[in-house]
Amino acid sequence: MAGSRNKKDSIYIDKALLRSDAFRSLNKWSMLVYLDFLRMRKMHWLSHKQEWIIENNGELVYPYATAELKKINRRNFRNAIDELQAKGFLDISEYGSGGHNRKETKYKIDFRWRKYGKPEFEPPQKPRRKDTREGRGWATLMADPVKKKQILQKRKNKSGCQK
Repeated sequence: MAGSRNKKDSIYIDKALLRSDAFRSLNKWSMLVYLDFLRMRKMHWLSHKQEWIIENNGELVYPYATAELKKINRRNFRNAIDELQAKGFLDISEYGSGGHNRKETKYKIDFRWRKYGKPEFEPPQKPRRKDTREGRGWATLMADPVKKKQILQKRKNKSGCQK
């Protein structure tokens, strides 16, 4: 059937979520990333409690590479994760690691957003760890005037060759 829908093609979104100030205040990337997380859920109906539970909550994996395939750059993805945590939509259940022993970061969908903007709102349990090491990264490189000049010259040469 051409017009039929498969359960796997649908996601459930609570009306309260759509009406919430927290959801409406999300930026474009955060909203798209959150909808991707909702799509990853495996829902199970508990008839004795008359409620849905997320079977794989705390096991959701959304790598940077997947975000990039969806045309979300690394900075926008990182900022989206930070905003979703800060507003109570996500939390990190297990930190990943890079290098040879790659381990993916695992996320869980949180419902703290229901109290967003109220005094009883709680911060994330495990906010993303920010790299505070000194002497690393682009800002340090560009702070050195000699290296900055070399980098800018290479950029200029590279862009001049492509024209």
